[in-house]
Amino acid sequence: MRTYYYRPIREVKKLVLRIRSAMLEIEMRINRRLECLQMFRNLENKECLVWLTTEKGIRVNVCQKDISREIGRLLFTESRRTILTSATITSQNSGTLSQKYGYFLNNLGCPENICVSEPKKSPYNYDKHTMLYVSDTLPCPNKRNRTTYRKEAIKEIVKLLSITHGRTLILFTAKDDMQYVFEKLSNMGLPYKIMVQDDSTSQERRLEKFQNNVDSVLLGTGTYWEGINIKGRSLSQVIIFKLPFHVPDPIVEYKMRKTDCPLMDVAVPEMIIKLKQGVGRLIRSSEDTGIVSILDPRASKRLNTAYREDTLASLPEKNVTEDISELEEFWHRIKEGDKND
Repeated sequence: MRTYYYRPIREVKKLVLRIRSAMLEIEMRINRRLECLQMFRNLENKECLVWLTTEKGIRVNVCQKDISREIGRLLFTESRRTILTSATITSQNSGTLSQKYGYFLNNLGCPENICVSEPKKSPYNYDKHTMLYVSDTLPCPNKRNRTTYRKEAIKEIVKLLSITHGRTLILFTAKDDMQYVFEKLSNMGLPYKIMVQDDSTSQERRLEKFQNNVDSVLLGTGTYWEGINIKGRSLSQVIIFKLPFHVPDPIVEYKMRKTDCPLMDVAVPEMIIKLKQGVGRLIRSSEDTGIVSILDPRASKRLNTAYREDTLASLPEKNVTEDISELEEFWHRIKEGDKND
């Protein structure tokens, strides 16, 4: 029998350490996979939605299908009085109270004896101070028309910017649309500074620059639909690039599968709530004046979609036109009134 003696030379030490490190790595990977398998076994629950996202590594998302019971238990008890209030609780301004608040109440799981009040009238004079313009010239912004819609929308935006001489917030539902429009407008030699939402700059700093540069134009998405409060003439127009229909995700898709009319019961109410938030960026005080412009022709008379009336009725601006010359006349009157004041 031969006997081998281990000689601790440098090369052997390195080899042993590499083998040890590799074995530890294999062990860690096996343990992680076993943990993942166990986690998925635990998620075999019909009461939960489970999906993966890969934007920043692989992430497992878990959400209860129905949280109304949990919300009811937290908010609505015999020993507690709860008041719910928001500018965007209602998804339409006409019909019965149950129709106005229906989408919100159904998702919240409110008790039958809840007291619902009529929406409160805004203290701002929208009829005198604002006008809503809906473009009827652009194609429907579906996948087939996307390139054409973008090109035609640029022309419409330039016309609208000339009315208020900048002073505009343009809201987008997609970052690639926002970047496309930003690049086009930036290279047209327009007489106003064109700014875009930038992850490398804080939102507060970007909004400060926009407010201080009165004739500037700001393009934004995401939190810009609801996180902006700029009073005065720096923000005189809000342009909605597209109606903010929700990009389908597992939660919205599940809601849509539960109803016979996914468009009107889920997609449209979700869109209207988001639209009201975006349009609400314009009038922030009793002295504010301005215009809201919706480029999306799905809100126009020409396409006359099933949700057009509900969409327009949900907005506080009742002075509506599809004629851009009427918009110019309105803005001229507003500016003349400001001079006389």
